[in-house]
Amino acid sequence: METIFGNALVIAAYKLERSISKQISNRYIVSLAISDLIIGIEGYPLFTLYVLNGDRWPLGWIACETWLFLDYTLCLVSILTVLLITADRYLSVCHTASYIKWQSPTKAQITIICSWLIPALIFGFMIYGWSLLSNTPTSIFHYWRFVNGECTAPFLTNPYVNMSMYVVYYWTTLIAMLILYKGIHKVTKKLEKRAGARERRQLALLFSQRLGTQVGVKLLLSQSYNRNDDIAMENVRIVENVTKDRDYRTFRTDVTDDNERCEHGDGDRDVLDTATNDDSACITTHLNVPIMTKDSGVPDFTLATSLNHASGQTNQVVLHG
Repeated sequence: METIFGNALVIAAYKLERSISKQISNRYIVSLAISDLIIGIEGYPLFTLYVLNGDRWPLGWIACETWLFLDYTLCLVSILTVLLITADRYLSVCHTASYIKWQSPTKAQITIICSWLIPALIFGFMIYGWSLLSNTPTSIFHYWRFVNGECTAPFLTNPYVNMSMYVVYYWTTLIAMLILYKGIHKVTKKLEKRAGARERRQLALLFSQRLGTQVGVKLLLSQSYNRNDDIAMENVRIVENVTKDRDYRTFRTDVTDDNERCEHGDGDRDVLDTATNDDSACITTHLNVPIMTKDSGVPDFTLATSLNHASGQTNQVVLHG
C-alpha cells in the first residue's frame, strides 16, 4: 500500500503543480513512479497469491506469462530510469553548458520511451519467445512448465542466460551509477572549495572595506581636528596681530599715583609729561623713541617716556603719530 500511495502522490503532484512539471528532470521521476506504481498494483498481489497457494499458480499459463513479462519488464524499467536520473544529474552538474544546450522536453520524452521499450523487447523475447530460442515446441514447453503448477521465467533454467541477465540487469547499472555519482561527488567538492574560497575573499574584502572606512573616517576626523586647530591658531595670530597693531597705534599706561598732565611743545612733536603734587620732586626726563611701520619703513609715531626720577617709576607713556 505504501508503494501505491506514495507513487500516486508523486504523479498527482506532477500533474497538479506546474512548477514541478516545468522541470525536465522531473519527467524521469514520474516515469519511475509509474513503473513502481504498476508493480505495486499487479506484482505484489499476484506474488502474494502465488506464495499463499503453496507456490502453485492458479490462474493459467497466459496470466502467468503476462505477470512474468510485466514484472521483469517493469523492474528493468525502474533500474534504467534510476540510471537515467543519475546520468541527468551528472550532466547537469559536470557538463552544465552542454546539458543546457542538449536537454529538451522532446529528447527527454524519447529517452523515457526507450527506457520502456528496450526492457519490453528483451523480456518479450525471453518469456514469450523462449520456446523458439530454446528449440522447444510450444505445446510441450507449456505442458512441461505447468505440469507441476509452476510459474517461473523459462530462461532461469539456462545458467549462461541466467548469469548474463544478472550481470546486465544488476551489476552493470550499479557500477555505472557508482561511477556517475563519484563524478558528481568530485565536482561538488570542487564547487564547494571554490565557493568557500569565494566566500573567504568576499569576507576579506568586506572586512578590508570596513577597516578602510574606519581608518578613512579617523583620518578625516584627524584632518578636521588639525584643520580646526590650525584655524584656531590662525585666529589667535590674527587677534594678536590686530591687538599689536592697535597697541602700536594707541598704548597707554595708567598712572597709579597722583598724576598731573603737562604738555610741552617740541617742534612738530608733543610730549605729555607727568608731575606729582610736589613740584620740587617732579623731575622728568623725556625719551623719544621712533617706531618704524611695516609698510613704509618711515617713523610714523614717537614713543615718549616720562620718567619720575623722584620715584624711579614710569608714570605715563603717550604715542604721538
